[in-house]
Amino acid sequence: MLSITPQEVTPEILNLFDLDKPTMPRAFNVLEGIIKGEIITDHLTQPDWAVVREAIYGTLYFGGHITSSVISSILSICVVGENRFDPGGKFLVWISAQKESVMMNTPQDRYIKKEELNDGM
Repeated sequence: MLSITPQEVTPEILNLFDLDKPTMPRAFNVLEGIIKGEIITDHLTQPDWAVVREAIYGTLYFGGHITSSVISSILSICVVGENRFDPGGKFLVWISAQKESVMMNTPQDRYIKKEELNDGM
């Protein structure tokens, strides 16, 4: 995993994210260096995936080919710390339906599904 700055973001990394998705402009603001956040990817010029966390709300944005291994690794960084993400607690992960099967293989104590938000969360 590479932690990169907005100056290191390549067109290939930008292409992993869909600007038309809800709240995605915040991810692009991080990628472009307009707002603070974190950017992690597997490769600069030929990325399979990238993850953006914007610092205002802490939202995680996953782009590219996301596997349960990628999600577990990112959430482990979030939970354990490593000075990249806020340590501890659960994380709200908005993920598209086609990636729901990937989430089933990720430890469920690490995230909150959006359906659970209506259950008093």
